[in-house]
Amino acid sequence: MRTLYIIIIILIIIFGIVGGSVYLYSKYSPAPIGDEEDNSNIINNECLEIGCPSGSIYAGSINSDKYYECKCRWAKSVNEENLVCFSTDAEALADSRTKSEC
Repeated sequence: MRTLYIIIIILIIIFGIVGGSVYLYSKYSPAPIGDEEDNSNIINNECLEIGCPSGSIYAGSINSDKYYECKCRWAKSVNEENLVCFSTDAEALADSRTKSEC
């Protein structure tokens, strides 16, 4: 009976280690490298998180003439009431904006 308890405890520990490893890998693994569509989906998700509508890939502030990729810390620091979003470079450039790198 004691042997059974030891086996159960060992299995619980193994499953805990494997489960924790899978969780940490999925949480901290780098973004997948793939075609541009995959990257645009990642950028679009970041735009959604800061308050831009679906299809946006750039963001800026109404108080600035610059625009950024949504993953940029500067885009993330814009207050939602000042946020302007763009689907393309051309759209932002037509609004007299200058693209700025992070």
